Amino acid sequence: MVIVYVLLISHKYIAEDIADADRLSAIFEDQKPNWPPGTAIGYHAITHGWLAAQLVRRIDPKKRTLGQFFQQEILSKTGL
Repeated sequence: MVIVYVLLISHKYIAEDIADADRLSAIFEDQKPNWPPGTAIGYHAITHGWLAAQLVRRIDPKKRTLGQFFQQEILSKTGL
């Protein structure tokens, strides 16, 4: 398994891209690594949330957003 972190997105995205999960997914899929794997590290403060949302959407059988998943599976069950 190869894990690639995307720090910078070369694609010039707009608000509509961010609001559309399928479009944002395509942008991530087309992004090339920022450097050869294993040669550098970096912090991805902005894209981290987008990547987490994509992960939840893909593995959740109900295809919920990250917010929906968190509300229904964590907050509602803990009384928060």
